[in-house]
Amino acid sequence: MRKIHIVAMALFAVFAFSSLAASSAFALSFELAEWLVGGNTVSAELATEGSGELLLEDTKFGAVTCDGILDGTVGPGSADLITKVLNLAGVEIGELTGTGLICTTEKTCETSTTDIEVFPMKLPWDTEIELDVETGVGYDLVLGAEYTVKCLLLGILGEDTCSTVETANEAVNVSGGVELKGHSEPLGNCTIGGTETGLVEFVTGKNLLTSKEGLVEFNK
Repeated sequence: MRKIHIVAMALFAVFAFSSLAASSAFALSFELAEWLVGGNTVSAELATEGSGELLLEDTKFGAVTCDGILDGTVGPGSADLITKVLNLAGVEIGELTGTGLICTTEKTCETSTTDIEVFPMKLPWDTEIELDVETGVGYDLVLGAEYTVKCLLLGILGEDTCSTVETANEAVNVSGGVELKGHSEPLGNCTIGGTETGLVEFVTGKNLLTSKEGLVEFNK
């Protein structure tokens, strides 16, 4: 699928779609937490799998919902990593190659079972578990990520690439692992919507970080 040409991009516009904690935008109240697997501190990288449902939105254009799998690692200490994005069949999604993660439209994009695709960009993504010391709430920080959404509008294929420098999503210890929920803050930047229009939301109750090595938790 080729990039949208200038006329098509105009149509899209008309129809309007941590570094360490010390340098973090949230650093005034955040400190590093620590990953635990099977009740033990993690001294080396351990493989993890995050499966669930994400809402990806350009607040000035459109939104799509995607089900997929995020492969990566936790440890040592507070560090974690997203290394691969796969569909629910376990097929790895390339960077603008092959078939993307097939998603469903929530706003603006035409309904399709084949033409709404999301591609991860610039993997791996560094992430880190931290704790808001004022509230006691845990957050998983994504220290830079980028993805591209492709879909049809009025029969024309277009693409919107969104990127973030550092965002935070709430993390909660639950019975099966660590649940990620809530929307990312601050908002990212998108090629169609512009500055602070890229929103990523982990749909509540549908995202869980697990490991075959044991129960994944973070300490407080």
